[in-house]
Amino acid sequence: MPTGPRGSVQEFCCRDESDTLNTNDGLKRCMFRGPVNRIPAPRQVVSMTNWSEIWKNRSCHAEDPSHPLTLSDLLVMNGYDSGTGSITAEDFEQYVRTVTELCKIRRGDSVYEVGMGAGAFLLPLYLRGNPVGGLDYSPALIAMARRAIPACRRAFTVGEASSLSTRKKYDIVLSNGVFLYFPDLDYAREVVEKMIKKSRKTIAILDVADLAQREITLQYRKDSLAPGEYEEKYRGLDHLYFPRSWFQDIADAHGLAITIADQQIPHYGNSRFRFNVIMMKT
Repeated sequence: MPTGPRGSVQEFCCRDESDTLNTNDGLKRCMFRGPVNRIPAPRQVVSMTNWSEIWKNRSCHAEDPSHPLTLSDLLVMNGYDSGTGSITAEDFEQYVRTVTELCKIRRGDSVYEVGMGAGAFLLPLYLRGNPVGGLDYSPALIAMARRAIPACRRAFTVGEASSLSTRKKYDIVLSNGVFLYFPDLDYAREVVEKMIKKSRKTIAILDVADLAQREITLQYRKDSLAPGEYEEKYRGLDHLYFPRSWFQDIADAHGLAITIADQQIPHYGNSRFRFNVIMMKT
């Protein structure tokens, strides 16, 4: 990973949105800040009425601040540890490598994630030498990301996806497994427009719930639980499904090259019901 006082990954991603300044190479400079000493608390079963409430109430505590967080820890905090959404660290790393190839992410390219959670997607990219930043509306999950990648703690901010600042540009702006939690298509369109504006090169919306697979998806999820459990567990917690043409129309409106492909995360139960969208500026 690049190191040093100027031009490094650490230098880029430690500066927050309000601290940007122009440089000859187009990168933003930063000052290093120390880590936030928090790690995940044990998972709790809670009764919530909407997705926003659930994710904002993810908990963490300072049980052992000296313990380094692993990708597996971050996946648990991001909810990839149970049911049809369970993913191992090894399979997730392969997924990140696949997306890296699809998006043509080079070492040194800056990557920003909308709805980053605890930073599971960004951690492998950071470790390979990519400056990273991100946004999430859960303070607890942002605290985990700052703990996992302390060099970039100031580049991780708390906020709604629709509040995304476009002031500081990144080479790649992506969102993974988040659009299905948005309230409606109008909100999703607002977020995509800001992602396009924030990106220099590539926009990726990943793990999107496929409208064409909606009924099959619901049946699959119900069948994976005990009778009546799905209705009780997910009452009022609907997912937002997207037609693939919705993204095509946006790409066409902005003159972007677009690739839409089926999701292919190894051993991930939801893969058959999801797709990925890659849009590139030409």
